[in-house]
Amino acid sequence: MQAKSDTSLWDHVFSRDTTGRSISDSGGTIQLAELARASTLSMPLAAFRGRSVLLAARDQMPAALALLELDGIAARITLCPPDVPDEHVEAVAAEAGAEMMIIGPADQPCSNLEHLTLATADRAQILPLAGD
Repeated sequence: MQAKSDTSLWDHVFSRDTTGRSISDSGGTIQLAELARASTLSMPLAAFRGRSVLLAARDQMPAALALLELDGIAARITLCPPDVPDEHVEAVAAEAGAEMMIIGPADQPCSNLEHLTLATADRAQILPLAGD
């Protein structure tokens, strides 16, 4: 097992020139330079600080974007793979001590998880960070 790094994914990715670098999936491409001073999350990053987050986006791009943004912000990020049946997500959330849940823009939240604060990660909603 490797030693824990104090450098977040975000810091690691954006500490270098992002010109011409991108993240792609079957739905398209996002230029990293476009993300450098922006967020795809439906809530301010401060809302996630120190919180336990269940990342249950069914598509890769929203999951990857949320991981980039939340690493080093959230106290814990639990990944819930897309093939986990909805009836098991509640148990995963409980075991992880999740306070918040992130889903993709096309995902439907599980009806039995109303107690979690819900946010989305959406490539179509890249918004400037507060203060920019």
